[in-house]
Amino acid sequence: IHNSFMGKTASNRNFRNLNPSKQALKVCLIFSVLSALWIVFTDLYHYISTGDEFSDFLFSVIKGLIYVIISGTVFYFILRKFFTRFHYAITELSLSEEKFRTLADNIDIGITRRDTEGKGLFVNRASLVTSGRIAGVKGADSVLGKTFRETYGDTPVTEVLLSMLDETIKSKKPAARELVYKDYHLEGRFIPEFDEKGNVGSVITIVTDRTAEKLQLEKLRESEFFNKTLLNSLPALVYIYEPIAMRNIYTNDSIFEILGYTPGSFHVQ
Repeated sequence: IHNSFMGKTASNRNFRNLNPSKQALKVCLIFSVLSALWIVFTDLYHYISTGDEFSDFLFSVIKGLIYVIISGTVFYFILRKFFTRFHYAITELSLSEEKFRTLADNIDIGITRRDTEGKGLFVNRASLVTSGRIAGVKGADSVLGKTFRETYGDTPVTEVLLSMLDETIKSKKPAARELVYKDYHLEGRFIPEFDEKGNVGSVITIVTDRTAEKLQLEKLRESEFFNKTLLNSLPALVYIYEPIAMRNIYTNDSIFEILGYTPGSFHVQ
């Protein structure tokens, strides 16, 4: 999966593999050892510098160690509860990220996440395929950490993308444009993502290749024009009537010649 969150995801996965009890115990042991050493050395320094009775020194050390054991035990249960909740939250977040990446990376629509400078943070396979076919982009390295200009060069599409990015950041609303590059017809959509302060922190770009649909639409229009021209050239009346609604929905121009109607006196109702 081509994205810059791999380190973050791997880190989340490492947290999922940690045992909350062991982590709490490890922290408490470090705390207890350091606290015990501090008590022993400070009491020892006081004993040597003041010349107190050894029994007083021993009593002070034992008292301090008992305090460390009690506080360390309480600290352990608090930390274990915290690490358990943290582990659960990280597990849920990691699973959600994995589901999102699986969906985003296998969908047939090009999806890219970019920061406010336009640098790529995430790119799915469909986006790489489309960019590679249209602009010669080779691999995720050409997108991740790169701006639009670094990825696509100085092209009209780059200017449109930069304009959409600027519009999305300033308006904090989605922006949509139709992009035409060479013989390709694309549909671009920018969706803002907000940070905790309500500012645009990143932008999701969705690019759909509409070239095939445009070609089919052009063929359909040509076919429709051809059929209409052919029907109007026939020396016969072509009339389409809808019996349920009891209305005529189409008639060719021959009705004007054969039945003597004029364009202004006959209407398809």
